[in-house]
Amino acid sequence: MKNRCKLVVVAATALFLSNGQSNALTLKTGEVLGSDGKVYSGASPEQLSKMEESFKDSGKKAQVIGDILFVDVLGKAVSMSVKELQSKKGADLDKFIDMKIEDALSKGAAKDAAKDKAKDAAKGGGKGGGKGGGKGGGKGGGKP
Repeated sequence: MKNRCKLVVVAATALFLSNGQSNALTLKTGEVLGSDGKVYSGASPEQLSKMEESFKDSGKKAQVIGDILFVDVLGKAVSMSVKELQSKKGADLDKFIDMKIEDALSKGAAKDAAKDKAKDAAKGGGKGGGKGGGKGGGKGGGKP
């Protein structure tokens, strides 16, 4: 009887531990879990969008929330881990900040270019523009 109870306890413990391990998630320093379930470095796109609105409304240029520093750069919110900033010195710190700013601005520029392209396509794409241009052309075609 004692052996059977021990076996049940061991089996239940193994089942509990294996189930917990299959759902484990480990985030590296500076990573966050977004509301969409994806892992992002620094902040999720949703957080960045909210922070951009906050900067516009408040006039602030920087804010720290939790372990993330948000900085307003040309209307784009740039996020950086405070721990990562503290771990760098001199030229490494400058390179790290430059990289974060360039990355945020390039994503913003790519997003803006994609929006402009989509707007142009929705408006008819100009005269004969896009694939299958000319009269009645395909995507982004000219006159209907």
